Amino acid sequence: MLLDSHILLWWLEDSPRLKPRVRAAIADPASEAFVSFASVWEIAIKHQIGKLGISSDAIMQLLDDQRFTLLPFNAEDCARVEAMPWHHGDPFDHMIIAQAMGVDAVIVTADSVFARYDIRCLPA
Repeated sequence: MLLDSHILLWWLEDSPRLKPRVRAAIADPASEAFVSFASVWEIAIKHQIGKLGISSDAIMQLLDDQRFTLLPFNAEDCARVEAMPWHHGDPFDHMIIAQAMGVDAVIVTADSVFARYDIRCLPA
């Protein structure tokens, strides 16, 4: 599974917004949980402009402490972004979608716009 940026933040802050079944799926040791480098980049930007209190450095440390696998993006992911429909304007979401396609992962998200893409989602 590939966590959307807000799901990662909800997980790390133990937010009640994260549904129990989603929390259980993420915590399941039998499943591999990915975090996109695009999410770390998005968090860094939001921290820099004052929208988030947590820095990308802190996120990287927390990822090391958890069992999440950081997923870098590559040229194939960029090509998938270029080829996909532009249902909404969030470039970070587009990269997360492209990466999920590349590794055949379910995206864990509370963002309903993901359902408009040809990708499997676990609604959070």
